[in-house]
Amino acid sequence: MISAKEAYSLSAPNLERYRAFIDKRIREATSVGILRVEIREDPYSMWLYNESELSDKDAVRVIKELRDLGYSVSQYYSEAQFIVDVALVISWDKP
Repeated sequence: MISAKEAYSLSAPNLERYRAFIDKRIREATSVGILRVEIREDPYSMWLYNESELSDKDAVRVIKELRDLGYSVSQYYSEAQFIVDVALVISWDKP
């Protein structure tokens, strides 16, 4: 029989990796006084493209956790000729 740790890893294979990546980016930004991060790396940049149809349950959980912690989470999207710029935007600026 598998251990609880193994079962957790199988049911949420990317959760800790997503959390660690985003936490690192937030800490880097706060260390230089920036109040937001724009994450353009995959898969993060497309998480909110169609949030209601996001099938990555670990991504859904991380987005919910960020919002529960008070972060504003949105998507930046800009399209120009031959270029599309997409980012997951996490902000902790006061409203």
